[in-house]
Amino acid sequence: MYIQIARSEEYTLLIKTGTYTKAECFEAWEKILQRQSKLTGDFTYINYLDTLKQLWNLIRNYNIIQACLIKLQFMIDLSMIKYLAQEGYEIKNGPDGTIALSLKRAFQKSKSFLTKIETRQKQLKDFGKTSDGDSRDSTVADIIAPLVLNGANVDEDISLSMFNAINKTIKRQNGTRNR
Repeated sequence: MYIQIARSEEYTLLIKTGTYTKAECFEAWEKILQRQSKLTGDFTYINYLDTLKQLWNLIRNYNIIQACLIKLQFMIDLSMIKYLAQEGYEIKNGPDGTIALSLKRAFQKSKSFLTKIETRQKQLKDFGKTSDGDSRDSTVADIIAPLVLNGANVDEDISLSMFNAINKTIKRQNGTRNR
């Protein structure tokens, strides 16, 4: 359920009984993430989610800006010009064709979103690597696979606490083998 909530951001899935607001569910989720980070000593997952949200916002904003600019190429919409001004885009609507030049400049300016999007995508890709460039073995599948190969019967729908316990055990075993 932990992975499902993280992917969907449907925090109300935390409710077992009673009624709670979305804000209360979100606060509970934040506490779970903090406890998980303390248990593992690793804030990677929280940082990953924050970076993912930043990427989504960048893509959303880029698409909105592009849609507004494209629409303005075909028709003048003062509410859209006002919105773009709030976002830092100066669109001049004059009789001498200044809108065309303003739109060209705005399209150029909006390209900065692409650089930011690429940067966030690279950051997300790098979350899957350790400092020495190897892949992290922190996914549920990576942890369960060696156990299954050794004959253990492990349910794929494990709890977060069980995942953390298995992860710690494997890290300890790897630490004693390297000595």
